[in-house]
Amino acid sequence: MADYLSSVLNEYGLGDKKDKEPSYLDSVLGEYGLAEQKAPASRNPFAVANDLVITGANMALGGAQAVSDFISPNNKFSQGVEELIKEGEAKQSDVVKEGRRKLGQALDTEDIGTQLRGVKDFVLENPGQAAAMAAGSFAIPFGAIKGAKGVGQLFGLGEKAASRVALGTGMTTSGVLAGGDAAGDAYQAVMNSPALADRTIEERERLASDAARKASVVPFVLGAASGLVGADRALATGTRSLLKTGAAEFASEAVEEGATKLSANIAADLAGAEVGTFRGVAGAAALGGVLGGGTGLAVGALTKQPDSLLAGSTNISTGQISPDENAVNKAIDANSSEITAAPRPTPVSLSGWPDQLLNSTLQFQLAKGREANVELIQQIDAEIARRGGTETVDSQAQVRNAQLQQQQQAAQAQQQAAQAQAAQVETLRADVFNKYGGQTTTLPGGTKPVFSFLGKQYFT
Repeated sequence: MADYLSSVLNEYGLGDKKDKEPSYLDSVLGEYGLAEQKAPASRNPFAVANDLVITGANMALGGAQAVSDFISPNNKFSQGVEELIKEGEAKQSDVVKEGRRKLGQALDTEDIGTQLRGVKDFVLENPGQAAAMAAGSFAIPFGAIKGAKGVGQLFGLGEKAASRVALGTGMTTSGVLAGGDAAGDAYQAVMNSPALADRTIEERERLASDAARKASVVPFVLGAASGLVGADRALATGTRSLLKTGAAEFASEAVEEGATKLSANIAADLAGAEVGTFRGVAGAAALGGVLGGGTGLAVGALTKQPDSLLAGSTNISTGQISPDENAVNKAIDANSSEITAAPRPTPVSLSGWPDQLLNSTLQFQLAKGREANVELIQQIDAEIARRGGTETVDSQAQVRNAQLQQQQQAAQAQQQAAQAQAAQVETLRADVFNKYGGQTTTLPGGTKPVFSFLGKQYFT
């Protein structure tokens, strides 16, 4: 009898069995945050790895679902992805499930303080999960940007052009992901709203689809704008400041995620879902900023480029160009002849230049003749001498010789043109003479050819 009573009590979660499975009553109370929460069992390293892999994969799948929802909310593909995400979550440890439950509970309110505390606790208690979420959420933008740049280079685009293509692709991808997130969130909010439970399924679907379309517009624009800065830009074009990349990604993701949630709430409320305009907005912004900042720092570290030896020059190994726009330095770097009258640069330090760069720059400047940068030539000359070079140049003499050689070449070209013109005139004169019956006659200046035309003689 006692055993039977114990089994009945255990079935309803009222017994004292230490290792019993959660009862139905426990699960219901836990769903609404009313059950007494017990600390989840600790995990072994394999369980930790499993949790991280599933979270990262689920975040990437969530991105694919957002793209699908942007096209058509809750379509068959989106439903299939949702099932995969739920299957993955079911295979995670109780530690992760509890952290996710607490975060969701904190975000399911309009109280800003509660939302921010929930995000803070989640990140501090689950740093690995936060990192996996950040990595998974950036998987699709990473692939899109890298893929676009690779395809551009495959088709023969230069580094700059391929980077612009990649940047544009990143902007579009970010916009679609943000718009799809808002669309899917608004759709589900309307479909699951108790306030609309008395409506037919067809009417709710119509309201949900309309809300999804409205919710996606603003997030798409903001998402595309965020693709111009932070991690997306660093991945497309490189970066020179890790901290600036991290800060830009933190700010842009906070604005984007907060606006995405706000847009979804407003659209759902307009459809009659009564979800609360600011429910989860502050928390979404905070979590998006934290995850985005981490992503920005990581991508910035991977794409950070060293400072060029010369401002405005191209890093040979990466193809990145310094922000300095000095015309002379650009001409040196690109070996370009399109700059004919460049301004004099401010003195630069040549101590870090390798010998090959010094020599090639010197030869380039000497070949420019009168447009040569005398100050730069003198600096290079002094640096070569400082390094113990066996040969130095007389900078001014080299320039003067180059100018003289250029003038001589111009004079020779003019002389050759004059000779060619004179030969052409002589040929014409001979043709005219032969055509009109030319003859020779002796004049005071010697024998001269003449020709007759209409009874008159003309001296040539």
